[in-house]
Amino acid sequence: MLGTAVAMAQFGSSLAASLVLTVFLQDGLGLSALLTAAVALPSALAMGVSSALAWRVVRRIGPRTVSVGLTLGIFAALAGAVAALLVPHAGLPLAFAATQLLSGAAGGLAVSPNQTQVLQHAPAEAAGVGGGILQMAQRIAAAVCLSAVSAVYLHTATTSPRAAYALASCVCAGLLVVALALSRLRRAATSSPASASASEEGRPAVNLRVPGAR
Repeated sequence: MLGTAVAMAQFGSSLAASLVLTVFLQDGLGLSALLTAAVALPSALAMGVSSALAWRVVRRIGPRTVSVGLTLGIFAALAGAVAALLVPHAGLPLAFAATQLLSGAAGGLAVSPNQTQVLQHAPAEAAGVGGGILQMAQRIAAAVCLSAVSAVYLHTATTSPRAAYALASCVCAGLLVVALALSRLRRAATSSPASASASEEGRPAVNLRVPGAR
């Protein structure tokens, strides 16, 4: 359940941040659709690369990989908020491209390892059902977060688009903070039984590792 909640908060925050960024760049800054796509492109590229390399990080630090990804995502969202308030108009596209690069790398480190940890508890014959439930939960979270975060942005966008985007980015960062707290709670809940079992058998506890990592 905690892993599913982590996925819901992370996925909802990611989609909401992408939507608000697109609206801000086109309506708030007057950029073309092509330039807006160019600003968002680093996120997709970074997520593809980090997802492919996430297993190496998992091999080194285990389930903490999810927390690392969420922490980077929080920094990316807050950096976007600061950039919106302080960076001159001409430098905003480049600044947002940099924050999108960090956000994409963060998503790749968080999504794949978290899904592995969630689905490893599902029996083999129910893996498809487990994956379907996880996807459904993420879509529900996306619908709620897209509505809520876009409403936060549109509420103040008419007076100050920059401030509105900064506020919306802080809301997205808050969602990632919730996901990080749940991820740490899950780690504590899963490591405690392992430590207790290892103590009873007279051997040190073994750190958990995501299945499939080599």
